[in-house]
Amino acid sequence: MNLLRIGKVTGAVALMTVVSCQKNEELDTEIMEDEVFSQRTSEESAMEELYTSTDCSYEWTEIVGPCATVTASSTEFPKTITIDFGEGCVGPYGKTKKGKILIDVSDDIRNEGATRVITFDNFYIEEAKIEGTRTATNIGESTSGYPVISVVGDLSATKGGNTWSRTFEREREWIAGSETCERSDDEFLITGEGTTVGKKGHVIEHTILTPLHVAPAMCNYIMSGSVEITHEGKYKKRGGTIDWGAGDCDNIATLTTYKGEVHEIDLDTKKIIK
Repeated sequence: MNLLRIGKVTGAVALMTVVSCQKNEELDTEIMEDEVFSQRTSEESAMEELYTSTDCSYEWTEIVGPCATVTASSTEFPKTITIDFGEGCVGPYGKTKKGKILIDVSDDIRNEGATRVITFDNFYIEEAKIEGTRTATNIGESTSGYPVISVVGDLSATKGGNTWSRTFEREREWIAGSETCERSDDEFLITGEGTTVGKKGHVIEHTILTPLHVAPAMCNYIMSGSVEITHEGKYKKRGGTIDWGAGDCDNIATLTTYKGEVHEIDLDTKKIIK
């Protein structure tokens, strides 16, 4: 499926030759923070639509918050689902969202061949305006017998006059919980790659090295997995990796730059903290 709250993270590195080592380091961390911000917002914009595109009945206030409304154009598939956050609604994860998410669903996304197209109507996460389209398709079962959802996205986030854009292709393997209507047992493994263009035009390529493990009801962030980040500097390719660890549910990820320097990222603030 295409969302997990997961996700809430990101990473990137590198850029241009400068005279000062200190300036170089500032630039590297700035690019990494661009990537962290972009991936985090793209995943957060995808959370609610996973559960609105099945035929399960949920207590929507637990998923979208007590002040958002969920409506459907029909009681049967195909249909369009609208999640309306109004002028501002704080969800269960503490984020204020406003505006609407629109979801065109052909069938229950757990069925092979089902598609889901997500667009946005004046939609914000905190101060970031989210625009673009994300399309999810159930492409059948993995070799392990779990449903696999292919996700293609072209999204942007604008905040404080700065815009981050993100294109990606991913596959989400629903490794637990697809056979029930309970959110508490849902777990996903995510693979794929994409490109982020940062607020100063930094072009950042990211490839998932080890699958990202997400359990939306258990943890607000990615629990494990790693992503490789590359950026073409003025004279050579630079980059790094961001690692979410081995399964702990916390708000810390680790960035290793192309120079071997190790930093911690606070996933709540989306900033490098040391």
